[in-house]
Amino acid sequence: MKILWFTDFFPESDKAEITGGVEARCFFVRRHLEAAGHQVQIIARPTHGQVWKPASFGSMPERFLFTIKSIICGLQSDFDIVEGTNFATYPVAWLVGVLKHKPVVLWYPDVFLGSWIKTVGPVGTIGGLIEWLVLRLPVNHYLAISQSTKDKLVKAGVLAKKISVVDCGVEPAEFVGLKKTVKKFDVCVVSRLVGYKRVDALVAAAPPDLIVAIVGQGPERSKLEKLAVGKKIIFFGHVASHKKVLETIASSRIFCLLSTTEGFGIVIIEAAALGVPFVARDIPVIAEITANGRGGLLFHDDDLSNQINRLLTDKKLYQQKCREATTLAKKYTWEKAAAETEKIYARILENVH
Repeated sequence: MKILWFTDFFPESDKAEITGGVEARCFFVRRHLEAAGHQVQIIARPTHGQVWKPASFGSMPERFLFTIKSIICGLQSDFDIVEGTNFATYPVAWLVGVLKHKPVVLWYPDVFLGSWIKTVGPVGTIGGLIEWLVLRLPVNHYLAISQSTKDKLVKAGVLAKKISVVDCGVEPAEFVGLKKTVKKFDVCVVSRLVGYKRVDALVAAAPPDLIVAIVGQGPERSKLEKLAVGKKIIFFGHVASHKKVLETIASSRIFCLLSTTEGFGIVIIEAAALGVPFVARDIPVIAEITANGRGGLLFHDDDLSNQINRLLTDKKLYQQKCREATTLAKKYTWEKAAAETEKIYARILENVH
């Protein structure tokens, strides 16, 4: 198969930063698809070493230029099937697919209809409009990263038969030798520092003696640093190497996920693969992928501190959750995701010929 992907950012090497789930999926699934003999062309915004920046009105000219260049490049490409991996590229993938008479797939991490402005601010008005239009495009298929995302797509009007669930995963080779890392931190967070990730909930709740590592960048950082005054909270900011991110998680006794909105939560599985148990917000998708808390504890706003304290002080519970975490991680691999994606692509191509 000749596969064309449109995405926002794409790691340019094994040592490049993977800024989120979209990048991780594209990087590792592409590797496995190519190992299976397929050609995968990536059209992405050039990073030139820059760090991730949230969408804003100021970024619109750059994104518009990328859209035009992507369409031109896509029309000049030779492919059998095209996929868009994020909101900025969905319309591009659809247009190129239609003009080239090729099937179009949208890889869908999450549905934000009705919550765009709350999630990303005023620029969310544009995102909301794009998503409303995208979900009305006559595409061939959707790849949802969880049953929770599929349910949201169906609720938004997409036919269930046009949606397949392909779980996210981890790359086992990345975790070799990291489990025995010395524990330096009580709690670790790896997250973009934006409002809906709710890192502020942990910063506010952390007692003065809790050693917290926060890996990530975003517009909330200055606010979080002010909130953290007098506490043992270390802000690592942008970490250029994914391996370094994993090493920081491995150096922590607990991993914490605080987001109110997730399509999957890959970093929980990464922590689990390192044998690090989690404390995560009890939202539907996290309950789904962890089988209601296998490998950690789920929390609501009023019991975050209590759940962290339970895991840190109850040695028997902690060891149990460590074992559960290791078992949980074995269920999710990028190799498996690539194999499932390959089968779905092949089925789509068979049906259109």
